[in-house]
Amino acid sequence: MEDVEGALAEVGRNALLAIDCKGLRMGTGRSGELTAISVATPKQVFIFDVLELGQSVFDNGLRKILEDKTKEKLMFDCRHNADNLFHQQKVKVAGILDLQLLEVMYRHTGRSSESEAASRRSTRIHEV
Repeated sequence: MEDVEGALAEVGRNALLAIDCKGLRMGTGRSGELTAISVATPKQVFIFDVLELGQSVFDNGLRKILEDKTKEKLMFDCRHNADNLFHQQKVKVAGILDLQLLEVMYRHTGRSSESEAASRRSTRIHEV
């Protein structure tokens, strides 16, 4: 558990994170089983084995990190993951920058110029 605490402390020191949830039937939302969460900082990647660690990984800091509005969290199509985290782990993810939505928002549609689209992007998009 000491390694988990150190990993969570390192993750907590970063304002920009990338999150990916893995599991069984995660596409079904609430009935899926979360098995692992990968959390990447700009320099490291941490994989938390939810099957092994259980609820303690959330109780010992991961919930606080995922709910922290001041941390930008990159995810891709977070709908099922957020639903699963909320209903099974009691985590209300915040500060999500959904890369799938960004791709749709900034796809050239002919209605807005590139400079207009660029002005709406996150100030940290260059770090993605």
